[in-house]
Amino acid sequence: ILTNSNEGVIVQKPVYYPFEAKIKSNNRDVVNNPLIYENGTYRMDYDDLEEKAKCSNNKVLILCSPHNPVGRVWREDELKKVVVICKKYDLWIIADEIHSDLIRKGFKHTPLQSLCPEYKDKIVTCIAPSKTFNLAGMQLSN
Repeated sequence: ILTNSNEGVIVQKPVYYPFEAKIKSNNRDVVNNPLIYENGTYRMDYDDLEEKAKCSNNKVLILCSPHNPVGRVWREDELKKVVVICKKYDLWIIADEIHSDLIRKGFKHTPLQSLCPEYKDKIVTCIAPSKTFNLAGMQLSN
């Protein structure tokens, strides 16, 4: 267990809606670190992330990479900034990389754990074949 009741989980809105529902249904606090929409693309607000991370009640960041629903593929330098902040405040990172195989030409997915081996014990990476191979309903066929 990464958090206790009433502790905070940071999400970057707009966000995949079940994240918030699961956080709330488990008696955790949803803490918003909204993405900034500018010039037709989204970017992270690192200053706001740091403000949220320094609050000792916040224990986890859920990082979507590539981001769902905005589709943004984060660059290495952007991901490294996130790790620096989370490491500074001892936050766990849940790296939702389930869409990592669905990248448009010209973009490259960088697994978060590959950037920071010294912090790998505080990163939980989530991947599955369901998106890549369109298997989301597979359990229904059994």
